[in-house]
Amino acid sequence: MFHEVTPHVIKILLIGEHASMRSALRLMLEAEPDMEVIGESSIGDAGNAAALAVRPDVVLLDADTQIDKGIEAVRRLTEDPRHGDVAVLVFTSAAGDQHLWRALHAGAKGFLHKDRPCRELLEAIRSVAAGGAVLSPGHTRHLVEELTSRSEYLDDALDRRLGVAGLSEREREVLTLVGLGLTNAEIGAKLHISELTAKTHVSRIRSKLDARDRVELVIDAFSAGLVTMPAARRQAARV
Repeated sequence: MFHEVTPHVIKILLIGEHASMRSALRLMLEAEPDMEVIGESSIGDAGNAAALAVRPDVVLLDADTQIDKGIEAVRRLTEDPRHGDVAVLVFTSAAGDQHLWRALHAGAKGFLHKDRPCRELLEAIRSVAAGGAVLSPGHTRHLVEELTSRSEYLDDALDRRLGVAGLSEREREVLTLVGLGLTNAEIGAKLHISELTAKTHVSRIRSKLDARDRVELVIDAFSAGLVTMPAARRQAARV
């Protein structure tokens, strides 16, 4: 006798100041069979209390008009052990790399700009729920520019290059596209493989390189010379 396996449903808490935006996000997310919005809240103490009450897998934080409060909310959510392994994804139209750095330093697992397609938001939620990290392509480029200027990065660069040298030709192709900021779906289309196959390649590369998340794979791609800054800028200009 066979039993149907129920797929894991990602429990999502929406935090943001605008009820209309939260409602729009709820409608979009609940159309996905693997997502459930289990609560909404404004930013601040109410958001922290809501997270404790409903125990989400992912907090989608709309931090447009309250970026400072939003980053403080990220810190409270990620530093308080009562929240467990909740992943916080910051969703904003706020400009400025300083917001990206502050959000990541506070513990956010993703920083996605609102000009990205809806499918990227859905993929980002699935990725952070699975333990990954997500940045918009332009943000990825800025992150690499910052990290590659630091001495600790230079000390680690040789080890990263040696690790990449051990990858197969196909894996290096995939890693190059990750370094350019492409999503799994975009990698699949570029290489004429399925999105699932692309995802499998990325997971295998992460394991081989002992990379915590997608951001570290981007750094590996730059370290090994698979991606250069001019190429990253050209790619960012296309998306």
